[in-house]
Amino acid sequence: MFDRFAQQMKLTGAGGVEMPDFSLGREGRYELRYIPFEHVNRAARLVIVGITPGPTQMRLAYGKAQELLRAGLDREAILTEVKKTGSFGGPGMRPNLVRMLRHFRFGELLGIADVNSLWDTNAHLLHSTSVVPYAAFDNGKDFKGNFDQVLRSPLLRQCFLDHFVSSLTQMSGDALYVALGECPKAALDWCVSRGHLRHGQVLGAFCHPSTSGGSATTVYLREKSVDELVPGDPVRHRARTLDEDYQRMSRATSSLLGEAPEHHFAPEPPALTFSQIPAFDTGKHAQTKPANPRKPKAPNEERDEEVRLIIDELVRSGCRLVHQIKKVALFETRNGELAYLVKEQSRLSEIVLSVHPDHRPEDLARCQGITSASAGHRFSSSYRRFPTMLNNGEQKEHYGRHVRLGSLDDCRRFLAEF
Repeated sequence: MFDRFAQQMKLTGAGGVEMPDFSLGREGRYELRYIPFEHVNRAARLVIVGITPGPTQMRLAYGKAQELLRAGLDREAILTEVKKTGSFGGPGMRPNLVRMLRHFRFGELLGIADVNSLWDTNAHLLHSTSVVPYAAFDNGKDFKGNFDQVLRSPLLRQCFLDHFVSSLTQMSGDALYVALGECPKAALDWCVSRGHLRHGQVLGAFCHPSTSGGSATTVYLREKSVDELVPGDPVRHRARTLDEDYQRMSRATSSLLGEAPEHHFAPEPPALTFSQIPAFDTGKHAQTKPANPRKPKAPNEERDEEVRLIIDELVRSGCRLVHQIKKVALFETRNGELAYLVKEQSRLSEIVLSVHPDHRPEDLARCQGITSASAGHRFSSSYRRFPTMLNNGEQKEHYGRHVRLGSLDDCRRFLAEF
């Protein structure tokens, strides 16, 4: 369908995601909208399956398509690059997905140093897709329903069969499949039951990596126990399912790595497993921390280590480190621009820079590598090379504009152009 919508995307870019021109049809409460995700990476060794592309992915995809259409690239090149940019993109979703891939050591499974490269130099190993591959909406909001709803809706079911199930025949018979949440997990199990996939190809499910899932990723990875959640946290009611999904994924990946599951649990397991805790229990469980001779790194130590790696890489890529303090490191790019690395917010999977506030968000968003650019200003006494203005108090404060980048490669590309 790309040729049908290419000219309109070239004109409107990310601003066209809500235009009726891109609607593929309606049925009652449901609507499908076009997104240029047709590319199928037939040689992929890992297939990650979501529910449906959301508005963030649509904006990223439309913006990238506009850029490449105006640059005159051919259809296949555009669809390949758009898929890398838009699939599971956004400031929250991809970093959470990277956390889970690292936790279960997918880098070792795929023979690569860093899973972040699956959206860059090792993109040939990854195929990203969804149960409903075009953007589905439910009463105007992005579809978050279950697989039964997909099968009951003629519109969604046809999209699932024509564009997801049919694509499975194009994939390698050795590709491994990971679901993001319950709907994709049910869809993959449905495909196994009907012979579209072999049982061993489906490793199981991660929790959905969207930040709208609250503490789901943290609980799923056993970085926080159910006891530590506030009483009203809805993740409490899904703890049992999250634990079952974790165990299934652990067994599958451990088997591929030739290890017993418990050998690669990164965090120390809680004394009570989630399956032993009633799903709706809000009480406190007495826990005795088991002895563990190997003390895990504290979160701050891990962040400090990743920040050091980011700083070293920026210097190697040609930026000059002007100075650094506890909260920030100031760099000068080869083009003479200044940018602060915000240490407290930066990880390898999400790098946060503060740039001069005179840069407009729409101009920054066109730069390569950018995941997002803040519409408003961010104030900090650390941004001493930037101008000052009144914020909430009587004293003027230094301020800049934050940009977020999903990997070191994205950061290098941005700073080379910035």
